[in-house]
Amino acid sequence: MRQPPGYANSLFVCKLKKTLYGLKQSGRHWYQKLVGFMTDLKFTRSEVDQAVFYRKDVGKGILIIVLVHVDDCSIVGSSQPLIN
Repeated sequence: MRQPPGYANSLFVCKLKKTLYGLKQSGRHWYQKLVGFMTDLKFTRSEVDQAVFYRKDVGKGILIIVLVHVDDCSIVGSSQPLIN
């Protein structure tokens, strides 16, 4: 990353206001957004493996499991309409 024109030889430091793809913190930032999104959808994060989210309602027979690996998700559910 380079400073904007006119700042190249100054003592100013640039602060990023959002993460950039490929930086070390970008994966963490993506995961934090994913956790917020899944929480809004009423999913629970597994205590054993934080890459597993689930939503269940025994009375209605609902079970959806979402597995996250890097930036890929696998979805398993008790019925096709739930997955859709």
